[in-house]
Amino acid sequence: MAGLKGIPATYGGVERAVEEIGARLADRGHDVSVFCRSHYTPETVTVHRGMRLVRLPSWRTRTLDTLSHTALSAIRSRNERFDLVHLHSLGNAPIVPLFRGRGRRVVLTLHGLEWVQSKWKGTGHVFFRLCERPAVRWPDVVTSVSRHWGQDLARRMNRPVRYIPNGVAVPEKREPDLLRTRGLEPGRYVLFLARLVPEKGAHHLITAFRKLETSMRLVIAGDAERGGEYAHRLRALADGDDRIVFTGFVYGHLWNEFLSHAYATVHPSESEGLSIGLMEAMAFGNCVLVSDIAENLEVVGEEAGVRFRSRDPEHLREVLAGLLAAPERVNVMRRKAAEHVRRQFDWDRIVDEYETLFRSVLAPSLQGGKAEGDET
Repeated sequence: MAGLKGIPATYGGVERAVEEIGARLADRGHDVSVFCRSHYTPETVTVHRGMRLVRLPSWRTRTLDTLSHTALSAIRSRNERFDLVHLHSLGNAPIVPLFRGRGRRVVLTLHGLEWVQSKWKGTGHVFFRLCERPAVRWPDVVTSVSRHWGQDLARRMNRPVRYIPNGVAVPEKREPDLLRTRGLEPGRYVLFLARLVPEKGAHHLITAFRKLETSMRLVIAGDAERGGEYAHRLRALADGDDRIVFTGFVYGHLWNEFLSHAYATVHPSESEGLSIGLMEAMAFGNCVLVSDIAENLEVVGEEAGVRFRSRDPEHLREVLAGLLAAPERVNVMRRKAAEHVRRQFDWDRIVDEYETLFRSVLAPSLQGGKAEGDET
């Protein structure tokens, strides 16, 4: 496994996905190695949940952190007898050829189309757009965690993209001990839990919430990935409303408590890949309120979430006000959300799909042939 920050996962959808996939493959008897960045994975952790961790440095700039580490991983992998490399994320597509050799196969999983993210502008935007063709053409197989984006990419590139979503683990809820130290009461707050970047849409939520007549609190749990300009903008937008609480980045027990005891969670994204954060909120049994972008609707289906018009704070205010006035509906949606996500996004079933795919990709190489999807 390569192309991620590392594990144990403390934040990031790719990291959580790799940890869950790799651990289950290791449990099934496969020899799994994960290439991790030295600044992310502690030096003392060399094995995690049955996976061997290989720590390598990276050039820690916004544009080169990922590519430099993935390139070093490819060079290091030449000394290893791997049968298959599972590479992650669109921006790593140019490194695919470096992982070749010794009959090794490469599967690339796309967790989103990075060029739509606000942090990538100018040359970064152009780079990720240019990565699309090699991402689809160069690996033996390319998969997408989003059916919507995978279909769009396959149509534009005229090459199959296999849909395999991320999953979600069934959580064990905690008592609200840490929550109360923050001055919050169970069931008396609405939760936003995501990175503080414009495409996650927290500004729409704050704008809508300020217009509500309610004693509920709004918890903004997250932090800016790089820099704080947008985070400062959000705090300015919330200034003067003491119902709005900024907690910064949360993890571990506090993360669990926030998700265990929210009245509802709001996901006002302008764009997504396949949101593990949304799936986790549903697995905790939360009533989820989502913007009606295709990626969110792909997760909640027809009945497992409440929707509002994307980028429309006034409609968000109207729908949220309705939920705050209807706790019985919220309870129904909590049950539907938990049932739906556990049925549709079970990690064991998803790893079944990956294991079957990996075996099918490897079979031709073991027979001296070419895998389905190879260039001819």
